[in-house]
Amino acid sequence: MQKQLSILCLLVSLVLTGCGKTVTAPDTDWQTLIHASQREEIVQLLIEQERWANLNHDDLKGPQDQSLGLAEALLNQEVLSSEVRLAGFVVPLEWHNQHVTEFLLVPYFGACVHAPPPPANQIVHVRLEEKHAIPFDIIRDAVWAEGLLERFDGDFDEQGEVGYTLSSAKVSAY
Repeated sequence: MQKQLSILCLLVSLVLTGCGKTVTAPDTDWQTLIHASQREEIVQLLIEQERWANLNHDDLKGPQDQSLGLAEALLNQEVLSSEVRLAGFVVPLEWHNQHVTEFLLVPYFGACVHAPPPPANQIVHVRLEEKHAIPFDIIRDAVWAEGLLERFDGDFDEQGEVGYTLSSAKVSAY
């Protein structure tokens, strides 16, 4: 009876924890990071920016005006202090030995580099511990970044205003 009870407890435990799989943060859409009052307007601007970035990805004139005609890009307060998992692209800020330790996560390739930076609520700052650094060659591909989403309290004038940061971040290939 003791053995059967132990087996039953183990089975229940496996079911509740996803059969031993690592539980990840819920997938979060970039639109979720936009305050509801600006969502429609910003999404339309981002579609236009991404189209421009895809057509002009070899244009090296660099960052341009980030405002996009918006007085301010509002953060979605409802997602602050939440565990999130975002798919996006890496804009490296700091790297050592061909491994990136600090970067901006953006929703489309070329943002902040060859195209105007997206609004602040579409840029997430990520700093990784050296042991979790990602290979530099991954920056041309989409990645998953997950962690605790918080308000960013820093400044990156050259890459644009940043709205969020991911604490305790983990990054993996998309």
